[in-house]
Amino acid sequence: MRQSDSYNLTPLLKGKTYSSPLREATVQNTNEKIWALRQGKWLYIDGPSGEHSKMPESFKELRGYKDFETAGLLFDMEIDAEQKNNLFNEYPEIIKEMQAVLERYRQQGYSVKRPSK
Repeated sequence: MRQSDSYNLTPLLKGKTYSSPLREATVQNTNEKIWALRQGKWLYIDGPSGEHSKMPESFKELRGYKDFETAGLLFDMEIDAEQKNNLFNEYPEIIKEMQAVLERYRQQGYSVKRPSK
């Protein structure tokens, strides 16, 4: 039986190519109440921090990290892989779209595209 979020990758290993990604987005949940969604170049976190455990202040200072004061987080991973520049307030339309995808995943209980019949 196939699991909801699984794919058989045997065709890929045998050289088959795909014209589009198997997933429209990747979801992560390491905290009971905070979820992250990666879609294209965007990383959305539906909480004020994506930390699983508190980062030491000395490390934040050394690496140039700071705490954010927004309801959620949005990063452009193509230009900010270290997640230092929170764009949450600058792109409300992206936030709305990603929140809708995340809510759909929660409601349906899986995050993969279903093959059309």
